[in-house]
Amino acid sequence: MEYCTSFKVVRWLLLLTCFNSVCPTSLEEDCIWRGSGVPRQERPSVVSIETKCHQGELHWSDPFGGLRVTFNPRDVHADYKLCFTARHPGVRIYIEWGQNLTLLRGTEENETRNAVCVKSSAAQRPVLYLETQEDQIMTQLNYTVLVNGRKRPIHKRRKECKPCHYRELLRSFCEANFVVRGYIRRLIPVGNGLTEQADFEATEIIRQEHEIFVKRDANKFAGSINVPGGCHWRETKNQLLLLTGNLKGGKGPALQCYIQEEAWVNIPKEDILHFCKVVHV
Repeated sequence: MEYCTSFKVVRWLLLLTCFNSVCPTSLEEDCIWRGSGVPRQERPSVVSIETKCHQGELHWSDPFGGLRVTFNPRDVHADYKLCFTARHPGVRIYIEWGQNLTLLRGTEENETRNAVCVKSSAAQRPVLYLETQEDQIMTQLNYTVLVNGRKRPIHKRRKECKPCHYRELLRSFCEANFVVRGYIRRLIPVGNGLTEQADFEATEIIRQEHEIFVKRDANKFAGSINVPGGCHWRETKNQLLLLTGNLKGGKGPALQCYIQEEAWVNIPKEDILHFCKVVHV
């Protein structure tokens, strides 16, 4: 079975954890988000996403229901402005403060072409809520974070620092030496800084071919793996991760793939094992 034709499998895995709930998605590594609404015959729901980018685009095709976007720009520690432009008419945009929604843009075509800016601070992140008309085909939102009236520089991360693409993640579920769920607890620089040793606390061993993670108590396992250096791992210390890896000759266990999106991190162990059994039949 080809992994590249596994769109239906990906959708199935996502539905396992997102059915009848809001399914959040992280935009940390990909500042151009593309998503779609649920089929029209189903009940409308809200898609919730978060972005840590300073500049990006949101493309929502066949929008149905609502799109809730939390803006949490990386390395911004002062007051700033979030400016955005809706590229298609027929969308209502609200700002969410606590439990209240305030309309920022209506559905009139001449309004949606103009940029709108809202003030925010490091302590209070803006949340936008988008609603569209029933016959809407596409909605696009472009946004920019302005600090002291200027755009933040865009820092591209090394490829090794980025979460795996879903296709690669699915493949590694079945081919990697280990698949675990848990937290990075400590980081130790190794050599010239291109690699770090991460002490990982696994809350669940999905599978492992060698005893890399050893049981520490009833519900926790401990192990160390090598991860790429300079990847802001410290920001993920208290965040649940799903990761895969392999044993490399002379270097010990090393990270292959990781992901932190809630919809993937919470996929049950038995569903991952069943997926691997199916694709290898």
